[in-house]
Formats: sequence, C-alpha cells, structure tokens
Amino acid sequence: MKCLNCGNEFEGQFCNQCGQKASVKSISLSGIFAETFRIITNTDRGLFYNFINLTRRPKTVITNYLSGKRKPVFQPVQYAILGVTVLTLVDYYYGTGIKSLGDAARVVDTLDDTSPYKIGMGYGKIIRGNLKFALLLLIFFFAVPARLFHHRYNFAEHLAIQAFILGHAAFITVLWYPLINLTILANPIFFLSVFLMNFLVFFRKKEFFEGLLSSLFTVVLGVVLFLFIPMVVYFLFLV
Repeated sequence: MKCLNCGNEFEGQFCNQCGQKASVKSISLSGIFAETFRIITNTDRGLFYNFINLTRRPKTVITNYLSGKRKPVFQPVQYAILGVTVLTLVDYYYGTGIKSLGDAARVVDTLDDTSPYKIGMGYGKIIRGNLKFALLLLIFFFAVPARLFHHRYNFAEHLAIQAFILGHAAFITVLWYPLINLTILANPIFFLSVFLMNFLVFFRKKEFFEGLLSSLFTVVLGVVLFLFIPMVVYFLFLV
C-alpha cells in the first residue's frame, strides 16, 4: 500500500515512515466539528488533558514534557496562543477595564506631543490594540528572570515552561471573569495564577521561602521588562 502523505510503500493500518492512516475519510463539516470536540474534551491527551493536569499536578506534567513524555500533551506554545486568544476575546467583549483611564486619556490628549504622559498613553494604546501579541511576549519576559533563578533548565526549556504557565493562567482568568472582569493587564487573577504556577513548578521542600521569592521576582521582573523594554523601543523609533 502506498502512503497518501509521503508516498512510502507499507503494510498495515499506519505508515511506518510518517504515521499516516492507511485509509482517510473525506473532509466533512460533521467530521471537522467531531475532531475539534475530540481534541478539546479528550482527557487522555489534548487541551482538556492540559487544563485538568496542569491544575492538579503542574510540576509533574511540565517535568514529564521536558524529559520527553510529550504524546498526550497539547503543545505549550499552542496552549498559550489558544488561552491568550480566548482571554483577549472575553476581555474585549466583557472586560470593564479601569474606568478612570477614559478620563485620563482625554486629559493626556490636551498635552504636548513630547509629554511623558502623552508618550506613555501612546505606548499603552499600542499594547491595547495588539494585546494578544503583547501577552504572548510575556512568555519571553517571564523566562528571562526564571532562567536567572533556576539554572537546571536551559532558556528554551524555560520558554516552554512559561508558555504552559501563561496559557493556563489565561484559562484560569477566563473562569474567574464573572467575578473579576478587570482588563487583563490590571487583572490580579492573571498575575496571581502566573505566580502560583511558577511556585508549584519550581517548588522544592527544602527551599519553600526561596521558591516564593523567586516566583515573586519572576513575575515582577517579567512585568517590568515587559513594560520597560518595548517602551524604550517605542520612544526611540516611534516617537
């Protein structure tokens, strides 16, 4: 039998080269919905697996993933993208934001173009207009201080860890939105979730307080880098 995907000659139900099924059903609307539902709700692998197990035992899931046990896991970057996408959509339609920002924006509009307040507001508008991509940058900015505190993982592994954490924090924030629907960058649930996930992933019994401090500084320094570095770039090239 010839594989429809790679052209390899094989026998059996699956291609021994690429894993493609021997027989493939034609694409249908019902098939697309069924596959999507299966990926989301499958407790043995996929999105639902990630959410349940990252809630129950985040350190085990992430450690296993880094050590090579990756088949059941929804990939970290995909998990982060999906979580942030859902959160930004919910925030766009239901977020209350901070009411005083509207009045502040009207005041800033009357200031001179070189005013620091005007520059800051312009930077804020760029972040708000590209919130999904801005939030995904937090993966990098949280990974930098995390690498400083936890040397046993390389930087690429820290990026994967923070992608898992960011995606999970986004989904948790969505669940809390009926109670706390502040805009994302002012939502304490989001940053508290990032802090707790970092603590649970890197926690060691003999280093309880060190774990708390390193997790706190990972979040604080990550947010500072997130706000400071792009603002410098904005000031140098866009103002």
